[in-house]
Amino acid sequence: VPVYTDLPPDVHGQLRCFLVLKVDRLAWTGPGASNNLNIVAKWWGEQSQGTVFKCSRFPGIAKYAIKCGPRQFSSYLNDMEHLTLDFIDSKSYRIQGMAKIDVRKLTKNNLILTDATITASSSENIYGRINVTLNIVQAPKSSLEDQPTLEKDSPIKIAQAFQHPRTLR
Repeated sequence: VPVYTDLPPDVHGQLRCFLVLKVDRLAWTGPGASNNLNIVAKWWGEQSQGTVFKCSRFPGIAKYAIKCGPRQFSSYLNDMEHLTLDFIDSKSYRIQGMAKIDVRKLTKNNLILTDATITASSSENIYGRINVTLNIVQAPKSSLEDQPTLEKDSPIKIAQAFQHPRTLR
C-alpha cells in the first residue's frame, strides 16, 4: 500500500508509525449508481486534493505517514474532530453525499471501526452507509531507517473540483 501524505500535513519529523484508512462495504441508496461514485478523503490542513477511492474497486486502502509523537498527533485529531469523506459522481463531478468520521478517539491502542452514515451534502437525507476503519500501525524497522517518499500525484479526471488527486489503485 503506497504512502499518500504525511500527518499532520506540513509536519516534517521522523516517521513514527502509519495511519491506515480502509473504506469498504458501501450500501448506497442515494441518486445514481454506486459504481459511478468516487470517495475523496482529505485531511485537515492537507494541501493536495486528497485521496480518491473508486467505489468500483473496494476495499480501498490508503496509508499515511505519521511524523509526530502521540501527544501532538492526538492534539491534531482533536482539533480536526472529523474526517469527511465526500461522495462524488464520476460523471457529473458533483458531490452527492458525505460521511463524517469522528477521529478524536483514534490512538495506537484504539482503532476506529464504524459503519458511517452518508448524508446528502445539502440536507439531512440519508443516502447510505459505508464501513470505515482507521488504525495506527507501527512502521517496520526498515521504514524507520529509510524514510518513505511520497508517491507522485496520479492524475485522474475529476473535473474542476479536483485537479490532481492521489488515486488508489
